[in-house]
Amino acid sequence: MFKRIFSGVVIVSMLMVAFAGCGGQTTEIPMPETKNDQLLSQISKDDPDYYEQLARLAVDDIIANWWMEDEQKMMPTHTGISAENAVDPRGAIWERAMLLFPIYDMWQITGEEYYEKYLAAEAKAFRDNYNGPEMDIAAGNNNWAVDDCAWNSILFLMLYNVTGDEWFVERSINLLDDVVDRWYDSELNGLYYKDGVDFMALYEVGAAMSWLRLWELTGEQRFYDLAYRSYDGMHTRLVREDGIYWCEANIHWPVNGDIYNIHEGGSSSFLAGNMAMASLSAMFYRITGEQVYLDRVYATNEGLLKFYDNDGVLLNDRDAWTNGTFASVYAAEVLSLPGTEQMQTLLKNTADSIVRNARTPDGYYGGSWSGPADGSMSTWYSKGSVPRQSMTTGSSVQIVVAAAVLEAQPEHYTR
Repeated sequence: MFKRIFSGVVIVSMLMVAFAGCGGQTTEIPMPETKNDQLLSQISKDDPDYYEQLARLAVDDIIANWWMEDEQKMMPTHTGISAENAVDPRGAIWERAMLLFPIYDMWQITGEEYYEKYLAAEAKAFRDNYNGPEMDIAAGNNNWAVDDCAWNSILFLMLYNVTGDEWFVERSINLLDDVVDRWYDSELNGLYYKDGVDFMALYEVGAAMSWLRLWELTGEQRFYDLAYRSYDGMHTRLVREDGIYWCEANIHWPVNGDIYNIHEGGSSSFLAGNMAMASLSAMFYRITGEQVYLDRVYATNEGLLKFYDNDGVLLNDRDAWTNGTFASVYAAEVLSLPGTEQMQTLLKNTADSIVRNARTPDGYYGGSWSGPADGSMSTWYSKGSVPRQSMTTGSSVQIVVAAAVLEAQPEHYTR
């Protein structure tokens, strides 16, 4: 057993632990009825749980469109579509993670068994279909670059939170240890993004968050040290004068270092990375009480308001497949602080716009958060991001769920 369990972990039932083992028996989980525009029209902004209702609708859309009832798991995807004919029909793990994060967050704020069942069944599917060593190798199958490894690690720790199965923690530790062995560079003071490149990337934030979570779970100082080194390296190498962060840099200069190159479909920065760095700053402020970290939170927020407020809706800049990943963490860790009211409003407005303007009639979600959901008038359509991709839908729904997290103001939020 781990030496210390962080107080934010939700205690899981014995039923969920039973789901995690390879031999566990599951009760079939039915798909929800697909939500439709008529239901959406019945939701009023005057409702005290307005954003929770939007989030329920959006998450039920994910389940209705991606849950495989016969196999009791999420549809494996490759490049966002069915992996049935892919080299590995089990699909890309991080792509499935983008669908599971919003479901997990709904479980976090509601505690409802309805969401827990899907997560526990998915954990069992992982245990049944993967062995440990194949998931532990950086640059191996499913772990091509730092972001894939980081997203997978986050998913493993999330499934541990649901099931209590330490196998998932072991996967996270082993994978991130291999990431360091393969990609850490002392001169860069960070991780190379992948094999064959000379730059680090803001996508490393997912690894920093995983290390901090591992420290909370185990109490082992090395995980705190790894988390801080990663955070400090990114801040030192990637921070801009306006408080937000470049997406990539080598030891000499930022890659694509045009400070104003932030627009839908392309950017020298990265919305999800900025949200994550602000969240990490807030976490280190909470841990240490040192003002410097709180100052960084507000500096990043000011930069986000300057560059990412697109007529009252957040700009989905460089990565419609992942930009929503850390929005719930950001809502819980950063937007719970005083002086963040403008960003709170911007996040809520974005969630509302996504459901009403970026949702297709059959419950898929596009990357142009001001709309339209699909077609040539959507900037992201020409960039290859379409609503029927698991990651595009998952990322956009994550923003909707983040607004529900903000509305709920949970005492503890743990990913």
